[in-house]
Order: sequence, then C-alpha cells, then structure tokens
Amino acid sequence: MRYTQGLLRSDTILNMTEIVKQNREIIAKRINLEFEAQQLNASHLTAQLTDTNPDAYEIYVALTVLFGMNATDTFAASIDGTMYYKPDEGTINISDREYFQLALQGIPNISEKIKSPISNEEIYVLSVPITYHGVTVGTLHKKYPPKKLYQLCTPPLFSELGDSYLINEEGEILLSSKNTGKAYTNFFTMLLDQGNQQQEKQVRYDMQNGISNVFMANDNNTDESFFYSYAKVNDVHRWYVVTSVEADAILPNTKNVIILFYIILLTICIFFGIDRKSVV
Repeated sequence: MRYTQGLLRSDTILNMTEIVKQNREIIAKRINLEFEAQQLNASHLTAQLTDTNPDAYEIYVALTVLFGMNATDTFAASIDGTMYYKPDEGTINISDREYFQLALQGIPNISEKIKSPISNEEIYVLSVPITYHGVTVGTLHKKYPPKKLYQLCTPPLFSELGDSYLINEEGEILLSSKNTGKAYTNFFTMLLDQGNQQQEKQVRYDMQNGISNVFMANDNNTDESFFYSYAKVNDVHRWYVVTSVEADAILPNTKNVIILFYIILLTICIFFGIDRKSVV
C-alpha cells in the first residue's frame, strides 16, 4: 500500500512540475514579446533625438512625435528620473521607483502593483532603457491595468483544475485566479494562516535562491490538502508562477485504491479463515 501511494505521489509531483514549467515558459514568452515591442519603440524614439544628453522635455517631444499627444499608456523619463506627463501640467520625478532604476541599469522589467502618481489608479509598469549611441539616456515605460496584465498571462496561468498565482520573491501576489474565500495579498502569509510554517520557510528559501519545487500542504482552516508547484519565470525580474491543486482533484482514485486494497485484504483473510476451519 505504501509503495502504491508512493508511486501515485511521484506521478503527481512529475505532473505538477510539468504543468508549472509549461505555464512559466508561455508566460515568459508573452512577456518577452512585450519587452521586445517596447525596446523597438525605444529605438524609434531614439531616432527622434538630436542631443547625446537629452533632457526630459526633449524626450517627451520625441515621445509625442512617436505616439501622438493622446498617448496615455506610454511615458518616458530622462536619466535623472524627470518625466513630463502633460506639457502644461509640469513634471514628476520617478527616480526612486525600482522599475526606473532597473531600466536605467539596462534591465527590462515589470513592476509590482503600484499606484499611479498621476491618476492614483493601480497599475503595473513595464520598463526598458532608452539608449543613444550605446549610452543609456533615459527610460521608456508602458503601464498595464491589472485586467490587461491578467489577460496577457491567460489562459496558461489560470485553469479549471486549481488555482494559480504570479508572485514575487517576497511572496506578494501580483495576479491570482482565486476569486473565492479569504483574499490574500501575500502567498507566504496565506501558507502561515493555513498552518504550514515549515512549508512557508522552505518556499521563502527556494524563491530567494531561484529554486523550483513541489510540496504538499494542509489547510487547517478547511481540512483540505493541496499540492503546490512553483517555478521562476525566466527573464522576468523576480517573478514566480505558483500552481495549487486540491489533492482529491489531482488524485481522484487514491481513496478507491486504498478501499480496494483493504477489501482484497479482508477477502483473503476471510477466505483463509474459512479454509482453515474446514481443514480443522
């Protein structure tokens, strides 16, 4: 019985690992296409520049030539973080934003969910560097409302079989398919609330070290068991995709196998018991 259960568990781990890897590859491919499109836009913007050290206004003018005056989802900043959002309404500075700092280092990235300093709406920001003759002179950014990023990551991320999450290394849930029950903003907090302290510690360690893994955990609030599989999304800064499936859903025949095993065992015991009495 232990051997049979071990085989079923091994098959489950292999299946979960394969599912989360496939999701990871598809999501990475889609995000990279967005990076490439924005890097192409940055090249077109550079063609409009005439100064090797452009200020925020020159970059803004180049941006309006490229996208028009009514562009609302794309913005650019100079090397000091200054950004024009409307020519008659002044500037803001985004030099303290991580997405700007990473882009300035030549690292295309997508931010965590933040509040827009202009509209106060919740957004994600995709950022790439603007280079002029091989030198970074600014950054180009595109904003995504949560719904748009959600659409970008579906359908592979979200399935009918279980729940899936996009999280960062700190466990912050960027996107989630779980729309029922208690709402969580952090994956680590969710594991702790379910009573899975050891698993939370292991997942935190794995994600800080770029490790993919599979584990089983119990939700003490509902008495349900779940398999979790997680993997780093390649080429996307600090993102992990996590897939969660209820154990009964992924191993629907386990209980039947156990019941059948004990029925056979009981039958054998009864048979030998009857046979022994007939011999005596």
